[in-house]
Amino acid sequence: MEKLKSVIGIVASMAMLMACGGPSGPGRQVIQPGGDSSPQPCRGLGCGSSASSPAAEPTDPLEGEWLQTYTCEDNVRTFMAKMHGISAEHRRLMAETTGLSTALPGLIDYYIRDFAWGPSARTADVLTPEALCAGAESLHMSLRVVPDQGVMIFADEMWDWEAGRFPYELIDNRTITLNDGIDLFDSPFRFRIEGDLLSFKQLGDQDPWSGSPPERAPFVRVS
Repeated sequence: MEKLKSVIGIVASMAMLMACGGPSGPGRQVIQPGGDSSPQPCRGLGCGSSASSPAAEPTDPLEGEWLQTYTCEDNVRTFMAKMHGISAEHRRLMAETTGLSTALPGLIDYYIRDFAWGPSARTADVLTPEALCAGAESLHMSLRVVPDQGVMIFADEMWDWEAGRFPYELIDNRTITLNDGIDLFDSPFRFRIEGDLLSFKQLGDQDPWSGSPPERAPFVRVS
């Protein structure tokens, strides 16, 4: 389960507003041609209207605090789904590590207990999410996105709230890359925000260890 510790900030852009009519905030003033930086009166049509003060560009939509509530079954099912998306090379490395063949059923059975917890995780005779997770309580993971620092900070209750800081970069308005410094996040993540809900989906080659925690359940915005 220690491989789950490798789990997962965006560089935000801020727009400078210029308004006709002098300071509209701390340190803000109209600069007229010729270099005169003193505040100038607003004259003419539209003075004082919303047209004279352009709206600021949207801030990073991921910025803030998020909380994920997930079950043992969420975690196990996400692991199983992502195992079916790993590359042939990834599967080969797993086979070498375990001494098994590259057949997925055997590899899944070998690792699946590491993704379960609770009284049945090590004793269940049947390796299904329901059997492995019988009696397991739900857990939480917090996510703090700090655009000014370009980092995402994850803290997982499964690991006693041990926090991990991961630099991230916005590719477009719905895709990010994460960097843990040791190339575990080989594929970017697509994110989706609906109201106060945030969900992630890893693209390309799947990683059951680093990719499962962000995907196993949606996050709810808390601030």
